[in-house]
Amino acid sequence: MNHTDLLHNMLPKIDPRSSEQIQREVEDEFDFHLAALEAELIQSGTSLAEARNAARVRFGNADKYRYQCTRIALEERIMLQRINAVLMVIVLLAVIGVSVQMYLTQRHNSLALQAIVDDIADMKVEALADTGESAESAGVVFIDGNVPRPGVYQIPKGGILNLNHLLSAVGGFENIPVHISVMREQGDNQECVFEKTVTELSDLWKLNVSLQDGDYVSVERLPSSPRDGSDDVEGQTETSWRDRITAQHIPRGFTASELGNEFAQLDPEEVFQILSDNWNDIPNRNVKQQLIEGWYYRNKKELDREAHLLDVLHLGMTDDDSEVQRWALYCLRILVVRDFSFELTAYEPWYEANRDRPCLDVVADELRRIVGELREAEGFELKLLSELIDENTGIRLYHPELNTVLKEEGLFDILAEFINSDDKDRNAATARLIPNLDLDEEFLRQVAVPAAQSHEELGIRHASITALGNPENKWAVDILLAILLDEFEKLPHSSRSEKSTVEIIINQAAKALGEIGDPKVIPTMIGLLDTDVKDAELAFRGVAKGLGKFTGVEYDESHDGEWWRYWWMKNKDRFGPEVAALPIPEFETTPVTSAQLQDESKNEADTSPSREGTDINVAFLSADDLATAIVQRKDPELRAASLEWLQEMLSTESPIWQQKSGLAILEKSLSAKFDRQPFRPLVIELMKSDEVDIRSIALRCFPALDATTDDLDLVIPLADDEERSVRALVGRALIGIDQGKNPDVVIPVLIKLLNDSDGNVIYYTIRSMWGQYSSPEFDELLIRLSRDKSLSNLSRGNKFHHDVIYFSLSQMQSKSVPVCERLVEELAHPDHNNKGRAAWGLTYGVVEEAKALVEDGLLAALPEETHDYTREQEFRALRNVVTEKSRPYLMSVIESEMETERFKHEARAVLEYLDRQ
Repeated sequence: MNHTDLLHNMLPKIDPRSSEQIQREVEDEFDFHLAALEAELIQSGTSLAEARNAARVRFGNADKYRYQCTRIALEERIMLQRINAVLMVIVLLAVIGVSVQMYLTQRHNSLALQAIVDDIADMKVEALADTGESAESAGVVFIDGNVPRPGVYQIPKGGILNLNHLLSAVGGFENIPVHISVMREQGDNQECVFEKTVTELSDLWKLNVSLQDGDYVSVERLPSSPRDGSDDVEGQTETSWRDRITAQHIPRGFTASELGNEFAQLDPEEVFQILSDNWNDIPNRNVKQQLIEGWYYRNKKELDREAHLLDVLHLGMTDDDSEVQRWALYCLRILVVRDFSFELTAYEPWYEANRDRPCLDVVADELRRIVGELREAEGFELKLLSELIDENTGIRLYHPELNTVLKEEGLFDILAEFINSDDKDRNAATARLIPNLDLDEEFLRQVAVPAAQSHEELGIRHASITALGNPENKWAVDILLAILLDEFEKLPHSSRSEKSTVEIIINQAAKALGEIGDPKVIPTMIGLLDTDVKDAELAFRGVAKGLGKFTGVEYDESHDGEWWRYWWMKNKDRFGPEVAALPIPEFETTPVTSAQLQDESKNEADTSPSREGTDINVAFLSADDLATAIVQRKDPELRAASLEWLQEMLSTESPIWQQKSGLAILEKSLSAKFDRQPFRPLVIELMKSDEVDIRSIALRCFPALDATTDDLDLVIPLADDEERSVRALVGRALIGIDQGKNPDVVIPVLIKLLNDSDGNVIYYTIRSMWGQYSSPEFDELLIRLSRDKSLSNLSRGNKFHHDVIYFSLSQMQSKSVPVCERLVEELAHPDHNNKGRAAWGLTYGVVEEAKALVEDGLLAALPEETHDYTREQEFRALRNVVTEKSRPYLMSVIESEMETERFKHEARAVLEYLDRQ
């Protein structure tokens, strides 16, 4: 018998039965005794019923005895469960205790090991001093600025500390872009031995600069735009351009749109020479693709004046990298409506024949060729040719004369034949082309209108309705409205498959009416929304979205006919008296037919009432579709077409409501990558508008439209605008454009805004600053605003105190003595949002003259501070201004039993910095 068996036999045996089994056996035992007693009484002559009752009386409380017997049988098990629970608690407490002990032991060992390492380092430094070894063998360097771990770092004995190794050790950059400099003592002077911005470096790991004892490394955040922190484009030499494009990595901000803007400022002959001379030395395919794209987008809008567009694309076409060649093929396909993927051997002869010709003439000739081939094409060839013409739409938007070429070559006649053909491929080609061509009224009336009304092919019908939906086609309003009503009439009687087609036509007709923008159809469309047609949500949604084009009301499924009737009652006067007088038709379940509508409206004028003077003071959210088309990335031609239409909306000749809508769309689209230059003059003119909403939105958009410091004079006069909503945006625009480059120009305007009579202007000006500017007068005004409790944001009821501390004083790159005094004063504020921000602000930018007062203020604040974040920032700030005055306090923190290890560590770090100074 082994030890396990022996222990098992010594322990009490646990009843193997379940509690349910024990309870069942007890009940069986009681039932047996009751039955035996009943049988005994029956044998003595007692009846069955009397025997049963007598047995229960004689037996007593059977339920009580059952419970007691069951409890006795389970007592052992219950006791064991209680013992197990107690043991589990004891084991858990033991595990927790062991874990805590292991943690404390490990922490103690780590601290002891760190102390040993520090002692060894000190011994090495002392040994070097005793042996008289040169400083080139060992030493320390200092690093400060926008890095996670600034401080003192030791040069390895007998080794070399490179700048890239040091930057890796300190955790990289906190802010990008940055300016890096290395200062070194040269005799009695300190000279800069290395100075670069991140964007000037092709590879950060090429910072192979050997550091020496006493070197001071500074990493400063650049206040300028992320793209560069160096010279202007015009000042860049051929060498700097070559260095940029031949870099191993794409510099930050190196995108096609920005590159195209840079190209626009340079001589095209010079730039092409740089590209052609250095193309084979560009190691990165992405750089080549960006160069091709940038050159393409820079030139496609000026084909009549472009230089070397085909030549730059040729560099890509002849590149060894297939991905670079693919991108050049794509650009050529869109530009010259020719896909050389299917005829690559034809490219070289074609290029040689066309390289010296004006690019606009080349594109025109290719369009003539493709129209000539289109009439006889079939199958895949027909599909390819129609796709090429469709993809060229964006080019034709910039060059309308190319549309004339298509018409003169007979494309409209070909489409008129195709639209009535039984051939599915010809129908598909027609449906693809019609919406994107500059069709004249004759073609629309003779070809598009009949197709829109009754063509059997859904694609052609849909495309024809789309072609009619143009603001110039006022004559088509009644036709489109008739289509809308006829389709609505079909809804209740359509099968499920038919209903889908009907709803698609309803959607497109409503959208086309919205694009034309004649408000006289609003009452009829509201009447349609008030009908009761089952399972036609798509149709109602289309009508509601069409209404949004007129009204600026975003689609909401809760906006039913009743809601729209109420809206019309409140807003109809804005559309002029003629439209306001129109009644909302009362439709039954099935609306009236188009013939009935034409009878009712036969006396109405064909022209729509003028929109001049209307004021739709709402956010034009119904323009989301156009904004989405600009922001999306899959279809560049759709984006180009949308941007072209947006330019028309922003024209000073457009109605006021359309200008507002266009600006709202532009603002939503600024995150997309597109050429801003065409929008600059349009927005500049709208900044002069008599409409306050237009001026405000235009001012918000302007800085993102490649505005430069030369544009400051366009914004500064708006600081005197009569509307506070405009003045409140001026500070943000000036700071966004200037980026701290012209303080003498910008600061006086900011001072004027901060002295404005309206609190909202002051509030939004303060929140736009982010520490970009400083001067004695400016600092004094900000400090006064931060202290004057009587000044408040008139609309929000908040003081300026927090906003000045958070958005301005704490952010200043170079903090004057008065600013530092104010931030030190703020360290005593009860709100940690304010004192924490002030402490953070003191961690950098403190001028030499203010360091003593900052140190005194921090030494007064640290012993009283209870908020961890604020205290941590105060220790970080103290490290930059520390002197021997702080040593007693730092030692008291390290030696205190009440201090946490976190702040003992902070105190040690400051003390080490002091010891190494």
